[in-house]
Amino acid sequence: MGKKRRSKQEQQQESLTPKNEEAKDGNDNNDDPPKSNERPTVSDPDGTHDIHRGFTNKEARARRHELIQTLQEKTEKKNKKKNQKDNNANNDNNNHDLAQSLKEQQNNDETNNNKKKRARLAHDKILETRLESKETKLLQAKIAAMDAADILHTGTVGMVQAETDMERTTGLSQVELKRQLLQDNNDEDDNSDNAARHIYDLTMESPHGLKYDRSGRYALLYSNASNPQGHVAIMDCHTRSLVNSSQGEFYIQQSIRDACFLHQARLLATAAVNQPVAIYDDRGAEIHSLSDHKDAVALEFLPYHFLLAAIDDRGPALLRYIDITTGQLVSKHRTRGDPSGSREGLRAGNPVVLRQNPSNAVLHCGHTNGTVTLWSPASQKYLVKFLCHKGAAITSLAVDMGGNVMVTGGADRQVKVWDLRNTYRHVHSYFTVAGPPTSLDISQQGMLGIGHAGHATIWAPSALQVKAKDPYMHHLIPRGGPIETLRFRPYEDVCGIGHAKGMSSIVIPGSGEPNLDTAEYFTNPFSDSKQRREAEVRALLDKLSPDMIALDPNVIGGMEELDPHKRLEQIRDQQEAANNMTNNKKKKEKTKKRGRSKIQTKLRRKQRNIVDQQTMQLREAREQEKTQEDAERKAAKGEIVVPTETPKEQAPTALKRFFS
Repeated sequence: MGKKRRSKQEQQQESLTPKNEEAKDGNDNNDDPPKSNERPTVSDPDGTHDIHRGFTNKEARARRHELIQTLQEKTEKKNKKKNQKDNNANNDNNNHDLAQSLKEQQNNDETNNNKKKRARLAHDKILETRLESKETKLLQAKIAAMDAADILHTGTVGMVQAETDMERTTGLSQVELKRQLLQDNNDEDDNSDNAARHIYDLTMESPHGLKYDRSGRYALLYSNASNPQGHVAIMDCHTRSLVNSSQGEFYIQQSIRDACFLHQARLLATAAVNQPVAIYDDRGAEIHSLSDHKDAVALEFLPYHFLLAAIDDRGPALLRYIDITTGQLVSKHRTRGDPSGSREGLRAGNPVVLRQNPSNAVLHCGHTNGTVTLWSPASQKYLVKFLCHKGAAITSLAVDMGGNVMVTGGADRQVKVWDLRNTYRHVHSYFTVAGPPTSLDISQQGMLGIGHAGHATIWAPSALQVKAKDPYMHHLIPRGGPIETLRFRPYEDVCGIGHAKGMSSIVIPGSGEPNLDTAEYFTNPFSDSKQRREAEVRALLDKLSPDMIALDPNVIGGMEELDPHKRLEQIRDQQEAANNMTNNKKKKEKTKKRGRSKIQTKLRRKQRNIVDQQTMQLREAREQEKTQEDAERKAAKGEIVVPTETPKEQAPTALKRFFS
């Protein structure tokens, strides 16, 4: 019975004993890293959120050894990549050996210090556990920082730099850039592979326009080709495929002039010839038709105010603002001619281009007579009007993200840079050789893109402040001109070009903003349907009023006067000014009786206020007659008459010669 009982106990002990018990007994030195079969079992299978809290001492040490090994592998990989790209191998190797020796010496010193501390604090187990916890957290932070640096490229500038003075970055073609990126990908660089995937061409049968949404993930392609007519496609730039499989491409059977995304990529608006502006979803279903917006030339969407602006070129060329949340017409402006009907109003040509200022939501409208006008829904008249291209039509227009610089392109092949900081002066200009600029755009980092004929020329950010000698990059599209649209992709170093043969995507290093702004809505390219719904609700709650659109955005939301008496005075002055404007209105003249309303009487009454030489002589003669009559009257009564002296007699002798 005893043997059977012991056998059962031994079986229970064997079932409870871990498989690596032998390794546990043999691993007396805790500083040595454990073997692969000794890795502790943790709750997280991926190992991305492992923490030492709740582990035993041995598991915590194993996790720390694993982090140290990962950190060493990443450091060796980084150093290897750096050594391969260095030109001077000998100097770099010497510096690397010196740095490596210093690093090893520092690590040895730190290890010796840590061993001394552990030996000194060996009796305090709680303190030792806390120190190990702190070291583990520091290792995790170092690894996370290295991963972030690999993703964000915080150690590089981002732009292509010429190695010598004889080289020009303009000569770097997209084929060579893609070959270099693929070569870097062979050296285990995933980011180079992602960048190389953005260089491609889509060949289509008709000219296409191209626009991106606010997140930069989705691209809108539209064409006004006659056969098939009205082609619209929404492309996912990450997967390079249509959204919703084949439903992301549809035909509206209309000749499209312009199209744009609304607050999210699931909704879009189109402007067609002799047709009202229509709103579609990503599956091609028409959601709403704006009957007031007919025959629109250009469209713009204001994301913070949820306003869709459309302008036409017929008659007075009306600019309309529609609130897409309610569907109501907010305001309507005549961009050609004065609303009052006077001849001194705005004499601008047909509107051609419509772009918004991202900083204050003011719309910039370019006309065929070379003028640019600035509009706001709060004002019936243009805010600013200035002549940009004398004798040439405006063909393209762009405004930078800060709202300080505007770039215009004219039919005279001139690309002019304008300062919008209350001066509206011309800074400098560039000349496009191949043809007039048909499309302009400014990236998030301030790069200027010019599309002219079949050429796409990119200028560095410094070219907006000072006139540059050479462009930053250049791309030629063989037999693809003229370029329909050129747009920089947000948050990516990519530029999309819509041309006569379809669409092209090129890589422009340093053009996009690398970091997302979490305070902005609809800028997350990886958002799911739930996050989009939540962002839409929050954006509607933070919706701005159309009256807040002004040239100076700092005026809105300013501090009011603290003194109540001064506030009352300001309010009283505003009321008096409004009353004076009301009282100064021309009132209808009342009809007067007894012949005073005759035209002859009115003319005689008006002549009383007219003073000329004949009137002055008549008044002097009348005064002399009155003086003589008074003297005769007094003489008849027997009164003493004092002779009155004339001005000539009263004057001194030296001045009498000046009197007639």
